[in-house]
Amino acid sequence: MNMCRHHNIDLWQVEKEERICFCLYVKDFKQTKALVKKTKIRPHIEKKAGIPFLWHWLIKNWTFSSGFLFFLILLAVMSSFVWEISFQGQSTYTKETLLKAVNEMGVHRGMKRSRLFCDDIEKSIRERYSDISWVSAEEKGSHLVISIKEAEKLVPRQSEQKPCHLVAPRDGIVREISVNRGLAAVKKGQKVKKGQILINGIVPITDDSDQIIEKTPVAAKGTVKIYAERNLSEAVPVKKKIKEYTGRKIRVYDWQLGDTSISLKNPFKRFNNSYNYDIMSSKMLDKKLYPFSFCVSMEQYECREYEWKTVSMNEKQLQKAGAECYNRIKREIASDGHKVLSHTAQMKKKNASTWELVGRIGYLCEDTKKKYIQEKEWQVEKKEEEEADGETGNNSGDSGRT
Repeated sequence: MNMCRHHNIDLWQVEKEERICFCLYVKDFKQTKALVKKTKIRPHIEKKAGIPFLWHWLIKNWTFSSGFLFFLILLAVMSSFVWEISFQGQSTYTKETLLKAVNEMGVHRGMKRSRLFCDDIEKSIRERYSDISWVSAEEKGSHLVISIKEAEKLVPRQSEQKPCHLVAPRDGIVREISVNRGLAAVKKGQKVKKGQILINGIVPITDDSDQIIEKTPVAAKGTVKIYAERNLSEAVPVKKKIKEYTGRKIRVYDWQLGDTSISLKNPFKRFNNSYNYDIMSSKMLDKKLYPFSFCVSMEQYECREYEWKTVSMNEKQLQKAGAECYNRIKREIASDGHKVLSHTAQMKKKNASTWELVGRIGYLCEDTKKKYIQEKEWQVEKKEEEEADGETGNNSGDSGRT
């Protein structure tokens, strides 16, 4: 080391342990040959670092370096184009309609990003569609995202509704009735039948002496609550078919690259075609490749082999099946907006092969149906009034002649 210093050879990162390690330049390493011969030591090169050695390695491995250089050039070129145009926030207009409009502006997939001006796109869309109140065009790499907000449409309010009656949707007993428009045709506690008028849409107009001088058709409006009952009579067979899995199952992976689907194997070739199969799928991968416009997804399918087996249910299982059927009917009634008030049900043995669920469910029905007033119906009402007025006039004339 003293001799290297004497000959102006720069050394750095000197480490002194069992051996001496240091760094020096290539030009200085060539000058150490005389010093090595004089001191009778054997130097070993542990590592070569620097641009000259890297350049030599790149020239030696020209296939890798040229491929890497081609990848960088291709990435730079492909990143300078728009490969995907997407829309979000629209409800009235379809993506195809908006994409066609954008293409007519000169914006399309594969165009250069340097020719893309988001402000011009926003202005053109607002001018083309007057019911779009807000537009935002944003460039995310090679992906153009256009966000749209449509103006709320003002629905013209109908000043006049079609005249109608409110009728009972089913048989029952009126529990509550309140009229907003029209004339009540039933009372609280009265039994009604399906189709019977609850609120009449023909309203009479009277004079000071309570005589009907005119009848006006209106759209009946109000709230009517009817207590109705549903009789239960559901057959529950003693024997039923159940699935019995054989234990054989196969997993298969389906790759989707854009519009191309690739499946490595057909699992059904290893199964017996006389059996049935349950296929359960789960998506394992779903990603969009940027700057490209296609997606890569992988879906796993698990095929489980099973066969049908007929079994006989005992009394406990039949009671459970009846309870499931009973709860299903109650859910159906509740899903229609009705309120269940009372319910009774029991399982009875009908014969050796069938049991029967019998009972009754009482519920409160709050919906009504409309029965529109026909023009003929109104004409009949008007004709009766005219005939009544005519008879009154004739009677007055006869009295005068008398």
